[in-house]
Amino acid sequence: MIKFSGMSILVILLTACGGAQVESGKTILQSTAPSKNLQLYEGEARAPEEVARVVTAQSAKDYLYFIGLDGQQIPNNSLIDGPREIAVLPGRHALRLRFVSPGQIAIPLKPLPPVTLEAGKVYIVKASMTPGQGGYPQNIMSTSVEAWLQEVDSGVKLAAVTTNGTGR
Repeated sequence: MIKFSGMSILVILLTACGGAQVESGKTILQSTAPSKNLQLYEGEARAPEEVARVVTAQSAKDYLYFIGLDGQQIPNNSLIDGPREIAVLPGRHALRLRFVSPGQIAIPLKPLPPVTLEAGKVYIVKASMTPGQGGYPQNIMSTSVEAWLQEVDSGVKLAAVTTNGTGR
């Protein structure tokens, strides 16, 4: 389980400010837009073959972003946007995401079951929404979002979770 210390929160905060520029050892923030990529481990960035990368699938009508790792909340997310790619150390991890379909739904999904992520591999989280029937609020209860994690190279599905329109 990862515990976010003050230093890792600082790394996340600086990373999340996107457009940062380093000049003579100082960081100059040019934008406060959230970064779409986060390093969720302490220390310097590591080579791609030393970390596992997890990305989210995006479409013209809906998208996912990360809101938690191993039971810890990822800070600085808004209700409609957050990191879409994370780098983690190899090992067993539980991922939590938010599903957004603009104009329809924005819900936190149940956590994916813990999976072992391997160094040098890239994984993708995909989702599919089945809209509910009837009027509000019945349509929310019958809305279903399935999310799953798969390895990019092999296409093997490693974990899946289904959540209703209330996030349960």
